[in-house]
Amino acid sequence: MAGVAVPSVESRDLLEHYNEFAGLHRLSPNPFFDEKRYIARYPAVAHAVDRGVFRSGFEHFRLVGVRQGYSPTWFFSSEWYVAKHDISEKDLSFLGFEDAYSHYLAVGLEKNLGAVWLTEAVAKAQLSPDIPRSFQQLHECLTRPGGQAQWLAPIFDAAWWSSKYGVFDHDECVQTYVEGVADKGYSPSATFDEKFYRQRYPDVNSNIEQKSFECGFHHFLLFGMAEEREPISVFDTQYYLAANVGVANECRREGLPPYLHFLKYRRSRALRIGRPFAERDCAEDAGKGIFERKAALLAELGGVDVREIPAPVVSIIIVTQNMYAETMQCIQSIQTGTKCGFEVIIYDNGSTDGVAQIPQRHPHIRYIRSERNLGFTIPANRAAELARGDVVLLVNNDVEVAPGAVDRAVQRLLEDTSIGAIGGRIVRTHGMLQEAGSIVWADGACLGYGRDLSPHHGSVLFERDVDYCSGCFLALRRQDWLALGGFDEAYAPAYYEETDLCLRVWEMGRRVVYDPKIVVWHFEYGSSKLPEDALTLMRRNQKYFRDKHRDYLRQCCAPSVANIEVARMRKAATPRLLFIEDTIPAAGTGQGFVRSAYVAEELRKLMGFTTMVGLNPPPEKKPLWARMPAAANLEIRDDVTQENFADYLRGVEGVYQYIWLSRTHNIRFLRDFLQANPEWRRGVKIIADTEAIGALRMRNQAALLGVEVDLPALLAEELKGIELADHICVVNETDEAAVLQYLASIGVERPVSILGHALSPRARVAGFDEAGQIVLTGSFASPTGPNADALLWFDRAVRPLLGQALPGVEYVVAGHKAAEFCAKAELTGRYTVMSDVKDMASVYAKARVVVAPTRFAGGIPFKVHEAASHGVPVMMSALLAAQLGWEDLVWSEVTGDDAPRQFAETLSRLYTDKKYWAQTAKHQTARIAAECDPAVFAKQLRLIL
Repeated sequence: MAGVAVPSVESRDLLEHYNEFAGLHRLSPNPFFDEKRYIARYPAVAHAVDRGVFRSGFEHFRLVGVRQGYSPTWFFSSEWYVAKHDISEKDLSFLGFEDAYSHYLAVGLEKNLGAVWLTEAVAKAQLSPDIPRSFQQLHECLTRPGGQAQWLAPIFDAAWWSSKYGVFDHDECVQTYVEGVADKGYSPSATFDEKFYRQRYPDVNSNIEQKSFECGFHHFLLFGMAEEREPISVFDTQYYLAANVGVANECRREGLPPYLHFLKYRRSRALRIGRPFAERDCAEDAGKGIFERKAALLAELGGVDVREIPAPVVSIIIVTQNMYAETMQCIQSIQTGTKCGFEVIIYDNGSTDGVAQIPQRHPHIRYIRSERNLGFTIPANRAAELARGDVVLLVNNDVEVAPGAVDRAVQRLLEDTSIGAIGGRIVRTHGMLQEAGSIVWADGACLGYGRDLSPHHGSVLFERDVDYCSGCFLALRRQDWLALGGFDEAYAPAYYEETDLCLRVWEMGRRVVYDPKIVVWHFEYGSSKLPEDALTLMRRNQKYFRDKHRDYLRQCCAPSVANIEVARMRKAATPRLLFIEDTIPAAGTGQGFVRSAYVAEELRKLMGFTTMVGLNPPPEKKPLWARMPAAANLEIRDDVTQENFADYLRGVEGVYQYIWLSRTHNIRFLRDFLQANPEWRRGVKIIADTEAIGALRMRNQAALLGVEVDLPALLAEELKGIELADHICVVNETDEAAVLQYLASIGVERPVSILGHALSPRARVAGFDEAGQIVLTGSFASPTGPNADALLWFDRAVRPLLGQALPGVEYVVAGHKAAEFCAKAELTGRYTVMSDVKDMASVYAKARVVVAPTRFAGGIPFKVHEAASHGVPVMMSALLAAQLGWEDLVWSEVTGDDAPRQFAETLSRLYTDKKYWAQTAKHQTARIAAECDPAVFAKQLRLIL
């Protein structure tokens, strides 16, 4: 029988029964032919069966359909099969097959030849272990419940499809999808959106119309994946490769496109497929629409309940014309997020909506009405005449106030009498900044600083004095408002009135402050019919403003994009310092960042203003600004990198009087910039802080391998350009000698100062008998770094010798990325591992001895200073003792054949001899008090500056 052979049966009655009733009841003869599907797909066949021309669809297929390319089931298309694999009738005949289906069942399965577009994709990707590769396997797949769905997993997700489209048999889901996708636009899984793909890539639609592809998913599997097109809105190929460590290499090694890699590993690994939605662009119109819908819903729910306050602290003034829903949303946000007592005063500019009903609906809101629209300036003044609070707060009706914003503004004004007016971060409805304080240019034009930046951008997250703050949220003491006479009504109906008011605040000897902890969302131009209306009013009032404030404007910068950074810092305190590091320093990361973080904090205290820049991506996922203490005179720039460093410096020319440049390898960035822009450094003092000189570390490391290095050449390469600094800092006498050697070699003299660590001795928490751990600390971020090498040497060379001398001792490894390193290090001993401990005091409290068997290093070992400051004796290497100048204290060699035995014996004595232990702790703590006095450190910094 051509096509599919009917399984032999013993009972002739069964075959006769089938022949008699198959057509009537749509019965299939075997798993390889689907009678119901065949009849449904070919209406002419159904008509012939109903007329009795054929007893069943199967009989039609055997006698006619198989030779005309009809498909017996969803997973086989004769036309597609022979065209895709270039099989002619002559080829079939030569190979002994009567038709293509027989060839597929006998040969195609074994060779993994797909028979429709979807099965081919699954076969080629080899993502499923259930791909049938023989007649028997296909039989099992077709007869096992859910077997067909497993065949196509994970490209086709039957469980998801069932819940999405309401087809509850998983195998039926497969058939319905494959045969209906072209007409219905079905998606195969949650990881591919057919509608999105075709809308995103219009070129695909024309290909589908030309029958080049069955659907968008067909195109994606054949071409879209390789072209890195997006399968769903949330899958970003480049982000996927960059955000998941090792994935790019795995894709290359396994020959998988990122999408197929994701499908393969999504169940076993936590993989990030796209940027968080908060980081993505959002159309402002969409944001405004959401803002309005939310306001309408809240107004419908009626959540506003303003109560009478006999003695309010703050009087909130809102001027409005219509926009009842937005006005109620504004008041509700204040009500739910404010603790201090407040009153609301509304001036209604002739509203015809629910605003006009406020006196009846909300009797405790103080309400004034004009029958015509007077704008903003005059109504704000009239409303303020009724204010009873100590603070007057102007709020637009089209803003939503963040929790705590009102309380923060009131607190700052009442606690700091130098502040005359205060505002905050104004965020537009799509989540990007409108302004973070504003700039007045010399021609009277104004600029909201930070427009279109993320509200989390480092440049807007510190408090600073500004020319003015937006009137959509502006707070003043009532007594200052009265003294100034409120707004100048010459600006009526609106615009420039708050700019003029803030400049008059400056003239009366008070400050205008931008505070990033005050946040409001603003429906920009919500109170104006068109943005053009607002711009017309602005241009008219700018001329009056310019004429009125000529003296102030002479101090301002000329309007220019190049002057923005200088202009926004014009009122910042001096002297100003730019602190440049590898990353924003955080004490917990080790690698010299403990000292760097302390230096940065001390510099901040000495400076009027400090900006921190990290030239490399942060070691932590959370925002850089979240890792540092909030301070009014501290800016943390997480947007400056090696790539845009030169552009950044050009933008801040004239802002800073000092540059603190950390680490020798960062010299090249500043050197290259100053060579191209020599005039930039005029009036700027540069301090180069070497932190740790890598050439010395490389020499020590090479010595372990028995290799000699050319130290002068290494120093010349590393320190090239350091002579551009006006002052150089080092951490110890060894590094000082190296720097002086280099300077002498190039015939340059520069002052060189030693600046080590700042620590104070702490009271010992636990005594000898209460503490029993042996602890190794440090940063293990580099698997070939000095701390990693020290741990491996100790584990393999020293610890085996301690087994009998120190039985039952608990060994602890604590430090940055300790767990990651130890998991891969194949350590021979057992250790308690503690990664990124926030407070190392808890570790030192249980430590009897800290071990520092460092064999190569540069700089000065903070881990030794830190442990000793907690009263824990440190068993260190000879190298560290020399770096510290502690050769008269406890140390041991860590190189040479006998070094492990010597180290083990000295450590055993220090661990077991209580008197020796106490004496060592006392001597080391005394060194901390003498050499790391914070007061001496701060004095040294002042001398350097």
